[in-house]
Amino acid sequence: PEKSETAYLTAIANDRDEVIFYTNLSDLYRYQLAETKGDLADDILIEGLKHAEDNLTLLNTLGSYYMETGDNEKAIEYFSKSLDIDPENDAVQKAYDQLTS
Repeated sequence: PEKSETAYLTAIANDRDEVIFYTNLSDLYRYQLAETKGDLADDILIEGLKHAEDNLTLLNTLGSYYMETGDNEKAIEYFSKSLDIDPENDAVQKAYDQLTS
């Protein structure tokens, strides 16, 4: 996993606009390096948003992450931002409604 982390960090440094690098590194932190770097899972997604602030994949991934980890306030925040951009996304609307009802 450490070599994968280095590869993703290098890839991000070379192409900050490629969203898949951020989401994959977040998954690596969350699932394979959870004991040592699990707390970085959302940080790397937020870093991605600095370079692509309206990216639906990053917004929805953050919303899902926070929903799954029980931080409903942050989940609502990111799902709301996503719905502002794409109000027709039924899956996000359903998650948002679940959190706000």
